[in-house]
Amino acid sequence: MSPFFPDKWHTATAVAELPDGDGYLIAGQRDYNEPGQIAAWAMKLDRQGRTRWWRNFDDAYEVRSFGLAALPDGGAFLAGSSGDSTTARPWIARISPKAWVFWERRLPAPAGTWSGIEALTVSHDGTLLAAGTDYASDGTTTSWLLRLSTDGEILTRRHLPNATPRGIEHVIELPDGSLALAGPLLAAADAPGAERQRRDGWIARVSAGGDVIWMQDLAGGPQEGIGGLAPDGNQGVLAAGWQLDDPWHATQAWTRRFAPDGAVIGELTFGGRGLDLLAAVLPEASGGHWLIGTTHPGPHSDGTEPATAWKRTLRADGWLGEAQLLGASARLDLTAAVGTGDGGLLIVGWRTILAHLSPDIWIARFVLPTG
Repeated sequence: MSPFFPDKWHTATAVAELPDGDGYLIAGQRDYNEPGQIAAWAMKLDRQGRTRWWRNFDDAYEVRSFGLAALPDGGAFLAGSSGDSTTARPWIARISPKAWVFWERRLPAPAGTWSGIEALTVSHDGTLLAAGTDYASDGTTTSWLLRLSTDGEILTRRHLPNATPRGIEHVIELPDGSLALAGPLLAAADAPGAERQRRDGWIARVSAGGDVIWMQDLAGGPQEGIGGLAPDGNQGVLAAGWQLDDPWHATQAWTRRFAPDGAVIGELTFGGRGLDLLAAVLPEASGGHWLIGTTHPGPHSDGTEPATAWKRTLRADGWLGEAQLLGASARLDLTAAVGTGDGGLLIVGWRTILAHLSPDIWIARFVLPTG
């Protein structure tokens, strides 16, 4: 779907189910009025997938939305960046259940950096947890974790050690109140606003106050990325991602279980038919997890094969269940997923039906276990 603007590109970056069961919120970004102008957006769907409202955020030349957190009253926080392709500041807004903006803030950032909130979640105590990175023009980065009030005031700010350039893409709260964070390691020559090439991934567990308990850099191949995190045990973490061992071969998907002290206590790889990328991992009712991903044509494809989206179960005993096809298109990428109150899944991303077309929003809801 491309609501109201069929000649513009649209991408969805985050999704949440409303706590009262009244529907779903989706956030993303899209091409706007002028060439190169980007607007963040949020939309509400009812449980039948019908659009209830749509709201743009376009006060700056580029407003990008990377994070979304639904609130019990039906409103939400949106977060990302506001500025241009080389300099930006972290941006956050709170909207009402009817899409009115309660407040909108651009947070402080060092001069001359591209800075943004890259991951967002609401803590069990009701405060807001925002993780992001300052990207300096010399390629160095500074990652940080903010705890904010529901009015957007910064309560605490903690910096994470960045021995090498890195970004943040995921933050989740674990049952004991500590946090798991993950993101990409970046090539040192990357500049703010430029296409940031992944080299590998990293994962960390930090205390509720932001102190690092453990941090690990991944090194499974020339490229290795993390697509999602989920709680696994009281203080354990399940990470799901992908690795490319050789640019001339296929990409494999993987899962790894990390103990509370950071030790790897279980790992498996699968796929390899094409470029298999894990996009999300979510707990499921029987104690296992849902794995959601895409398979893209491999490096030796003739260019006619579509990309496919799939889901499968990682059972509590560590074995994989059968894969189920979710859809296919000329180009397809999944960006976020959420478990629904009825035990189903809502998945968002972008797709095109022809290789040269602009991306549309891709939304799918699945009722489990039948799919």
